[in-house]
Amino acid sequence: MKLLKLGMLIFLLSACASQIQPSVNYYVLPKPKLAHLSPLSGMSVTVSVADYLKSKKILVVKAPHQLIYSTQHQWAESISIGVERYLTRQIDAKGQLPAICNDKKACRLEIHLEQFNGSISGNAYLSGSISLMLDNKLNNSQFFYFEGQQTEVGYSALIEQLVLLLNQLTDSIYSLE
Repeated sequence: MKLLKLGMLIFLLSACASQIQPSVNYYVLPKPKLAHLSPLSGMSVTVSVADYLKSKKILVVKAPHQLIYSTQHQWAESISIGVERYLTRQIDAKGQLPAICNDKKACRLEIHLEQFNGSISGNAYLSGSISLMLDNKLNNSQFFYFEGQQTEVGYSALIEQLVLLLNQLTDSIYSLE
């Protein structure tokens, strides 16, 4: 009898331990096609993010004051590293620096993201500030806000829309004076 109870206990414990864990889907920003084999010299990009964006879990806004972090959909790398790499490659893909940077020794973009997320209504948001530093002096600083509607439902569609918003941010960099 004791052997039967011990066998049942082991069976129950192993059943609890073997519950199927939901799989995690990881996302990265795409790599733009490069116009050059080496990055353009003379410009650096640094990206920082608001504290609540430092999680690798993809963030969705449910209500104006309610955020949901997905446990099954996550960034493969930190948002700041991914966005920094993406913007640097986008600038390189254009094959030229913004006009304001052409004659300067050191041109640096400092971007701070306040929003880089989706909403349960299917919108994607990208907002924050961008500072253009020339020779280590602040030349221009401005806020940006971009919003776009996902073309379909799901996290993949959210990432695609966030990429389109990053492309708009890249275009706005070229209008800085």
